[in-house]
Amino acid sequence: LLFKRDYGPGKLRYPLFEAEPEGSSATDEFDTVVLRAFFNNSWTHWHWYQNPRAQYLRDQFIRDSQLAMGQPSPHGRFVHLYINGLYWGFYNLHERPSAPFMASYGDGEREDYDVQNVTTAVDGNLSNWNRMMSIANSGVSSAAGYARIRELLDVDNLIDYMLLNFYLGNDDWDGHNWYAGSRREGGPGYQFFCWDTEHIFQLVSVDRTRLDNENKPTRIFQRLTDNSEFRLLFADHLHRHYFNGGLMTAQAVEGRYMKLAGEIHA
Repeated sequence: LLFKRDYGPGKLRYPLFEAEPEGSSATDEFDTVVLRAFFNNSWTHWHWYQNPRAQYLRDQFIRDSQLAMGQPSPHGRFVHLYINGLYWGFYNLHERPSAPFMASYGDGEREDYDVQNVTTAVDGNLSNWNRMMSIANSGVSSAAGYARIRELLDVDNLIDYMLLNFYLGNDDWDGHNWYAGSRREGGPGYQFFCWDTEHIFQLVSVDRTRLDNENKPTRIFQRLTDNSEFRLLFADHLHRHYFNGGLMTAQAVEGRYMKLAGEIHA
């Protein structure tokens, strides 16, 4: 749903997401929101191995987890959709991490941001992205290289993003299905947003930790693992989230999962 002055008010002003994940706060002004139907791992999918896996909460679960980690991510909820009185079914209503979204939760205006859906710019351009990838590919094992890439990359955000996709076994990533964005000047650098994650929570044997795809977040991550300071920071995040009652311990994961399942069943 796009809100443009050509059609009426330029924004939707309404508190769509009142029940927010702990530690997050949703805006009440929107340029666009998504009504996500369900395709992969849904009851209506034609593949015999996909329809039995239908849960309908995978996308929202990973976004809520990213929010719980203190990272920006689209808020969402579950709704029944009616159009002109006709029932269309069960949908996931959520934000889209485009430039207006980033401006809502950051500083500046939407024109200040570069956002891409995988490697296609949807707002702004790819100049800073290409610079960042060039730095990563040239090597960041040295202190100087690490300092250079940190001028363009939110390293803490990347670590939490990677931890989620690794842990949940995202089997349809990162050749596609991700967003990234950054304020063109200033700000924390490029941040990554979980997107289209129907292929998580499938098999415990899925291992995505060795991915190293050109011009993708896994390439940045793998190059950063050559840096000892980055490895220590990664270990700190891992320990914080996966031990001692952290956000990704079994009890915490179960709690977030069952909360969403309860909303769907209600």
